Amino acid sequence: MSPSARRSVFLASAALVVWYLCVLLLWAVQPLSDAVPIGVDYSLKSPRQVSQVVECNTLFAESARDSSPLPVLNPQPADKPPLTYSREACVDVQRDARIIFALNTVFVAVALIGVFLVVRRLGRQQPPTPPSPSGPMELGASERASMATSAPNSG
Repeated sequence: MSPSARRSVFLASAALVVWYLCVLLLWAVQPLSDAVPIGVDYSLKSPRQVSQVVECNTLFAESARDSSPLPVLNPQPADKPPLTYSREACVDVQRDARIIFALNTVFVAVALIGVFLVVRRLGRQQPPTPPSPSGPMELGASERASMATSAPNSG
């Protein structure tokens, strides 16, 4: 394998490892957050659909969130329905984050295996044989003899 090919393979492998470490350290170990829809907030000047941000555990945590209570929601006017969490907080976010992390892990593993197979294949290839010193156009004695016997008679 040529030095430039080795350098390219090394840079590709290093880039994959750096990518994986960045995903792991800058995203995967950070706490997640979830914006849970809670309904129409009628206490605002112009009532509109709102959501409440809930802090979640990391994607590696066993449970999606701590046992601490959810944030308290704004009280609503007496003639309007109260705000309520429309779904369980953090469960979907943690599941989706685990799926994304697993797909990233599979992608990096497949790419590193591909780099390994390319290196292995390039390492097995025979170096090209240099042309013979007599030159590519010159025929050997046996080729000249076979051509002389097969040439049509002119006459």
